[in-house]
Amino acid sequence: AWLLGPGWEQASAGDDAAAPPESIAARALDGLVAITFTEAAAAEMAERVGTALAEVAHGGAPLGLARSDLPETSSERATRLLAAFDHLRVQT
Repeated sequence: AWLLGPGWEQASAGDDAAAPPESIAARALDGLVAITFTEAAAAEMAERVGTALAEVAHGGAPLGLARSDLPETSSERATRLLAAFDHLRVQT
């Protein structure tokens, strides 16, 4: 939910507030820190993030959240985040 709400807003603020959504998505993912203890856990975490974003992009909600908990622009933002998914860094 952070990437779709506060993370997106933070990435869209600043010097280039008129940046295209693709750039905002890349910056939001660049600002996410995910650290695990094993390579297998890192791969699973990345997969879960991708699955959750795909669910939101298709109008649903990720496990543990109601659709009403997400911003109205969640589907569009999730689609942009998936397109920039190579910016996600999950490390051990």
